[in-house]
Amino acid sequence: CVPLWVGARGVEFDWRHLQMGLDSNISLVRHVAAAALLWASGRHDLPSPLRLPLGGLLVATAYEGFLIGWAGQVLGLGPWGALGLRALGAAMLGLGALRLLVPLLPPP
Repeated sequence: CVPLWVGARGVEFDWRHLQMGLDSNISLVRHVAAAALLWASGRHDLPSPLRLPLGGLLVATAYEGFLIGWAGQVLGLGPWGALGLRALGAAMLGLGALRLLVPLLPPP
């Protein structure tokens, strides 16, 4: 978010700074989701029906950059379209991690 704050002020505004700020926020969501999935994979009390989706999400996390880049080239997306595709992938990964981790929370 630093390029957005430092580079996008006043007369020197460029859309590139906004794009870099959004890209870093997307990366933050992706990294938090990946950390949560790795934390969940180390739990010994993880129910067995959740192990396969957890493994699938971990594999998707590892290959997300490749898959997003490939899909962006196949679809012929520009820089903003690729950013939207990365945001969609990070949102799906984050929501998937949230869906897997909610059953592990203690009851209120």
